[in-house]
Amino acid sequence: MGTLTNFATTKLVDHVFKSAYTTIATLYLTLCTTAPTVASTGSNIVETDYGDYARTSFTSTFFNAAALRKIVQALDIEFETATGVSASNITHYAICDALTGGNVLGFGSFITPWNVVSGNTPKIVAGKIEISLNASVDGFTDIAVHKMLNLMFRNVAWTTPSTTLHFGLAKTIIADAESMTDINECSGNNYARQPVPASSFDAAVAGVTTNNVDITFNVPTDTWGLVTSLIVVNNLSGTTGDLLAFDNTHIVDQTPTTDDTVTIPSGGFDCDLD
Repeated sequence: MGTLTNFATTKLVDHVFKSAYTTIATLYLTLCTTAPTVASTGSNIVETDYGDYARTSFTSTFFNAAALRKIVQALDIEFETATGVSASNITHYAICDALTGGNVLGFGSFITPWNVVSGNTPKIVAGKIEISLNASVDGFTDIAVHKMLNLMFRNVAWTTPSTTLHFGLAKTIIADAESMTDINECSGNNYARQPVPASSFDAAVAGVTTNNVDITFNVPTDTWGLVTSLIVVNNLSGTTGDLLAFDNTHIVDQTPTTDDTVTIPSGGFDCDLD
């Protein structure tokens, strides 16, 4: 099971809240003899040293479309035929955005360590490489996660939502798999989603961003019902936009009513990708 690096999560969170991530059509699979970490770069991972080893490139068809919060290798991939033995077992893989150096986007381990001797042509069969994201209690929905993974690893265009982000309030507990048609959003009595421009968020650090201004909703003219969740969507109103993120646990359940002030204070919202 593979995971994203801090570099990747930061770029993807910023894609949603701050600025677009520029995709790279050709990525590279590496074979590593020690475990990469979330802080690894393409210059400090420890790659195998068998004769004629080089990173192997792949493009958008290498992975199946994201589903179940992960992407899975769709095609076999071969490396150069070895002209000499590797000094250490190959234990992990990493996905980089350059033939040498560059950034590590994701990494994972092989179930069984293996070695290469002269004359071997290392081959990773379909299904062995995958990158996944954990289910969330608060955070990004499946819709957002799949768009992120397809953007970064399959070069599938996704216009940054940062220009159309809106915060809203819901009267139900939100789940990862839900969309805008599944939730019970507040309505009436002067309720409206609030636009939140990119300048309202700090640049992500290690895949986490935080609001840097108060986000204040309209003043209710009567009750909005019991609010249980905050939602982040990419549309001003209606159910045609994407439900991108949500927060069930940090919103104090309460019933806004006439002349109340409803505010998410600066620093009161953060969103991360893990």
